[in-house]
Amino acid sequence: GNSVYVTGGVSGIILYRKSQEEFSAIERCCSYQPSDRCAVLVDSANTNSLICKCCNSKFSIWDGSVLSGVASRSLTTYQTLFDQQYNSLKVFN
Repeated sequence: GNSVYVTGGVSGIILYRKSQEEFSAIERCCSYQPSDRCAVLVDSANTNSLICKCCNSKFSIWDGSVLSGVASRSLTTYQTLFDQQYNSLKVFN
């Protein structure tokens, strides 16, 4: 799938296309120390994971779950609604 960074949330949101009609929307603010507002990035070594450059925790791009590192909580996720007819994606709480 492909991913893009968009504004919104605390530190931005990563939109990831899981399939033709399924998307994930994940908050970029790392869950380890959210007050630091460190933004996770798509891991260049493994595009199926997200990495925090502040604490080196890794998260799944599919659902924001912790894969490794000091973070113990998943990243915040948002609901998505894809309208294929209008080729539009809504992201909401």
